Formats: sequence, C-alpha cells, structure tokens
Amino acid sequence: MRISEIYLTKKYFSVIFLLTGFLLFLENCTAPNEDYIRKYFARPVAPSYDVDDVKRMKYLGSKIVDKGVSFNIFSENAERAELLLFDDPDSDYPVQTYEMSRFHNVWSVHVEGIGAGQYYGYRFWGPNWPYDPEWYPGSTIGFLSDYDESGNRYNPNKVLMDPYSRAFHRDHDWTKGAAA
Repeated sequence: MRISEIYLTKKYFSVIFLLTGFLLFLENCTAPNEDYIRKYFARPVAPSYDVDDVKRMKYLGSKIVDKGVSFNIFSENAERAELLLFDDPDSDYPVQTYEMSRFHNVWSVHVEGIGAGQYYGYRFWGPNWPYDPEWYPGSTIGFLSDYDESGNRYNPNKVLMDPYSRAFHRDHDWTKGAAA
C-alpha cells in the first residue's frame, strides 16, 4: 500500500467516523416523550380541564394539575389579565409573566414545570385603564381615570393577591405604592 493510499484511507475513515457520530447525535435529539416536563411552558387551560368547566368557574384558584399549576381567576370587567411568577416574594419584578386567556368571565393559564410554593400574583387592565402595549411597570400609559362608571379600579401597577389562595408569604405592606 502506498503512502497516498494510506492517507486517503485515514481521511475516509475520519469522515465516516464523524458522520456516524453526527447521526448518533441526531438520533438522540428527537422530540421528548409525553412524560417530559417543560418548565415555564404555558397554555390557556390545563390539558385535563374542560373549557366549559372553566367557564362555569369549577376550577377557581391555583391547582396543581398536569405536571404544573393551573391558575384561574374571575373578573367580569377586566380587559386583560397577566400572571406574574416570582422566585423571591420580596422581589420588585417577576421572573416570568404570562398573558391569561379569557373564558367567559374566568381568566386562565396553565404553567407546566412549577408546583407548590411558587410565589405569584396577578395584574389586570380594565375600562378605566385599558391595556396599551407601550405600558411598562411604574408608567401611566393607558391610564384614563382612577375608577370607571361602575366603580372598578384597575391599575396594572398593583400586583393583586389571589382571593382563592390558601396561604400568603407574609403580611402585605399596604403602604407600598407600586409593585412589579
């Protein structure tokens, strides 16, 4: 065997070895199976929940279900609702924010990969403070008045506690004017 033939053989062997390794890599990069938990993956309703039951207010509050937590809250006049997740209850800003979906008068979102002990709150917009995509925490963008003709006081600068929750982290400091 000549030196040039040995060189070509080694070269082809290297290429075949690399291709084989790449194919094995691709084979292991297939989509996860159904048991895979996707942290912070959100959908409008928990997979095991029926949308009609959500509309009938069967699942109000936060419930651990389907590898995550389902958050459902009633608001008849809200125009937009967001779920805010906090890693630290004393944090000024959430680590994740999810727009909630409206089903009749119930706002809902299911977040996979979280569980008991997750700190959360809600943010709402309504007739007196309609949603504006330019809004940011602490701003007055979209503000119309302190309250609407029905007495509703929507203010997205206030983080709201879940009225259906089973526990609070600590006493709320009502003197703090703004949050998240």
